[in-house]
Amino acid sequence: MMLVDRLTAEFRTRGAAGFIRFVMSRLCQWREDVLYEADLTKVTRDPTFKPLQSVVLVGKHNFGSAETATVEREVLTDVNHAYRDALRGDDLMFVGTDGGMITTYGFVMFDSYSKKILGEAKETPMIGNCYTLPEHRRQGLYARLLVTICARLAEMGHRRAIITCAPDNTASMRGIEKAGFTRVHSSKSLLIAARWIAFQSTSR
Repeated sequence: MMLVDRLTAEFRTRGAAGFIRFVMSRLCQWREDVLYEADLTKVTRDPTFKPLQSVVLVGKHNFGSAETATVEREVLTDVNHAYRDALRGDDLMFVGTDGGMITTYGFVMFDSYSKKILGEAKETPMIGNCYTLPEHRRQGLYARLLVTICARLAEMGHRRAIITCAPDNTASMRGIEKAGFTRVHSSKSLLIAARWIAFQSTSR
């Protein structure tokens, strides 16, 4: 049922032509990633960026509760619907708010196939699918969201976190580096059926 929900969401979001391109890309996909890592003990001590003032953390401890109902309803739509089951497990969702309005959000993933592609252990927290609403951009919220997530992960006992972005996403790179992440390497992978690595190369 989860696969059907995901495909339905992708169709609604992308339209017919975009959906066909999406399916074809999953059959044979050329993927490029820039991997960054953060020493959480250092990132959380950097006074340059202060954590977000108001954040709703969603995880298995409170998923589906009255406390998180509003942000779940607003964020977990369309393609984000796929995160519902993961949030009942180990994954986390961080939602920044201002005056009750959502400004930015991001996810922390543990059981992710992307980490297998990157050669990372399951227990390493991987930050991804971060998004800032258009009306709240250019305020440094992305970097502050990352610092907020890192601070909470450090409190949970994690010492290292990773994040990736596309090599042409310079805006995302700036935010990641401002938050204290350092570049590890770039990788290129050819995936078959989104499951098997047919080819892979890495460079510093």
